Amino acid sequence: MSQSNLILGKFIKIWQNHFEPPEPKKSKDGKRNNISGKWSKHLTEWLNTHFGFVIYECHFPAWQANKTRLDAAVWLNKESPVGVMDIAIEWEWNNSSVRKSFSKGDLKKILSAPAKAGIAIIQTRVDAKKGSTEKKEKLANEIISDIRKTCKSHFENNKDAHPVGVIEVRRVSDDGNSVEFKCFYHDMMSGTQRELQSFNYSQKTKTGRGTSKSVDERTI
Repeated sequence: MSQSNLILGKFIKIWQNHFEPPEPKKSKDGKRNNISGKWSKHLTEWLNTHFGFVIYECHFPAWQANKTRLDAAVWLNKESPVGVMDIAIEWEWNNSSVRKSFSKGDLKKILSAPAKAGIAIIQTRVDAKKGSTEKKEKLANEIISDIRKTCKSHFENNKDAHPVGVIEVRRVSDDGNSVEFKCFYHDMMSGTQRELQSFNYSQKTKTGRGTSKSVDERTI
């Protein structure tokens, strides 16, 4: 296994063992459970805790023309940004933005960044407040399919391209009082998918719980 794939594997193991986001924030009308602000803050704190060095809103000389910035550049075991970054990361919690533009926008930053590997973290929704669950599942699956197509085209045209993985945080139910998410990992190189963990929150009891299988985190 290549070093790049080992780096991705280590990131996913640490995510599965230690990523426990806070309870979603209730909207003012009490009808929506919002995660964008709280989970982005938690994600940055989590990255700072578990990895050696992180630069947020990272800018590269090759991107100066359009002022593109990467959400996070991560070095796993280093105390300073020495050499090529280990992982380029982009995240988007807004399901509508993910569906409309992620595969044609932020994903390409991960693919083109000077990194050993790339990770996309996105939210999809299949909770059926409007429309059927089956229709929502179809849309969520189409999002992953579009990302796969973009990655496949990039890999075919760039033989030295670094591997990319997608962590899909899928909102599977939300009745206003409780909300459940399931996390899946999609390997863009191999085309495989596996479930990582789930997060359950009850607004009535104000409690949250994440469940996952414990996995080995041996150092690369």
